[in-house]
Amino acid sequence: MKKLLYLLTLFIIYGCDMGTIYPSVNCPEKPQTTLNAKDVQEIELNEQTLKKSHQASASKSIGYKFAAKSGQQLSYSIDSNICIWVYSPNNQILKNSSLPQTGKYIIEIAVPQGSANFELEMYLSDLITYNPTPSVSPTSSPYTTST
Repeated sequence: MKKLLYLLTLFIIYGCDMGTIYPSVNCPEKPQTTLNAKDVQEIELNEQTLKKSHQASASKSIGYKFAAKSGQQLSYSIDSNICIWVYSPNNQILKNSSLPQTGKYIIEIAVPQGSANFELEMYLSDLITYNPTPSVSPTSSPYTTST
């Protein structure tokens, strides 16, 4: 619970930049290995936290594929110094956690060198939009008043 609170605080301070959780990790902008289809597991993400544990290495990436809708927010935390890349349905690496389109996304996980076990916690949520002025549409009243 303390770790989740810590990660939430970091998220609030630094915003949606997913690379700020472990700034000491020296991850390249793009993975150095090719993610093989046999190393990609299809998962179902929703508002409930999903935990996945595995081992990643500098020579072998691990992937998770999930369906999402445009405008949803991907949130995750990881217990190791691991490199993570999130690919959109059109195979572009995302720079933040807001998902731009509806379709299948892939999370690729690797380590800069050697190998490491990891535990990844992730979930999807809908973006909350703040509307300070409520939209009220005029309606006709079935009642009439006389003055």
